[in-house]
Amino acid sequence: MKYTFNPKEPNAKAYGSNLDISTKDAQKLCRVINRKRLETAKKILSDLIHEKRSLDGKYYTKAAKRLLLLLGSAEKNAEFSGLETEKLRVHAAACRGLIQYRSRRKSDFGRRMKLTNVEIILIEDASIEKVSKKQKAKKKEEKTKEEPKKKAEEKKEKGEAGKTEAKEEKIGEDKKEQAEKEKPAEKEEKDKEEKTEQVKPELAEQKKEVEQKKEEHADKPEDGKKEEQNKEPREKEEKGDNA
Repeated sequence: MKYTFNPKEPNAKAYGSNLDISTKDAQKLCRVINRKRLETAKKILSDLIHEKRSLDGKYYTKAAKRLLLLLGSAEKNAEFSGLETEKLRVHAAACRGLIQYRSRRKSDFGRRMKLTNVEIILIEDASIEKVSKKQKAKKKEEKTKEEPKKKAEEKKEKGEAGKTEAKEEKIGEDKKEQAEKEKPAEKEEKDKEEKTEQVKPELAEQKKEVEQKKEEHADKPEDGKKEEQNKEPREKEEKGDNA
């Protein structure tokens, strides 16, 4: 395969022919990746794939996946040829591939297929300082030390969030219990009111009966007194007759 140029510096190449991606998307990603270090280019593409960052509001996941695979193959070629991967810079370019149309069996018959040629060249840059093994080990140690702290902080945050949720749930349960307790009390009060309303007419009737009885008892002694008063003159008349 022909490449756009052959650099003088030590390099490794990878070429993708007629990839099923949009040429515009591939060219845009190549512009973003171009002249970047290998690690930064891989990070940009992986972030686009996982939707951690975007370019003008788009992620270009399909094109990013294809370019990331090409970067991986170029990196392996560089390792095989003995290049230092930490000093590599990326040169990427894309152009339109073959002109092909879809077959008759598919629904999109007669539509042009998206085919793109992509080339990636990893060039060793001597200006980049090589990171020693000791520095790498230190970085790894720092990361390993920071990871448990981050995990502990995340656990604390989760624990606090869980506590707040538990408190809210308890408050909600208490409110429900109070409402349930208040409901039977309200029912009892309503039942009492209904009973009192039912008993009121009965009590009124009983009072009336009692008052009537009292009136009857009050009338009876007066009749007795009258009878006694009538008896006294009768007895006197009888005594006079006998005399």
